[in-house]
Amino acid sequence: MFIDIGTGVAPSRTFKLTLKNNLLVLPAVKDQNDYLEMEVIKGKLYLRSKPVQWDQNGNRISSVQERLEQRVFKRIKG
Repeated sequence: MFIDIGTGVAPSRTFKLTLKNNLLVLPAVKDQNDYLEMEVIKGKLYLRSKPVQWDQNGNRISSVQERLEQRVFKRIKG
């Protein structure tokens, strides 16, 4: 479990993450968050997200155009 304290303006939120091999995965939850995964490769943090859409019944809608967006963060020595 991870707690996102944010900026302190809104209440903190608790997320349940799972570890799959070298990936830390946050599954999509309706009205809370999109699908996220994090992985460290050669000292860089790879953050990948996939926007998720839901139907009126709360079921996840799959789309051919679903794409995994990726950002890479590297440590800056200061």
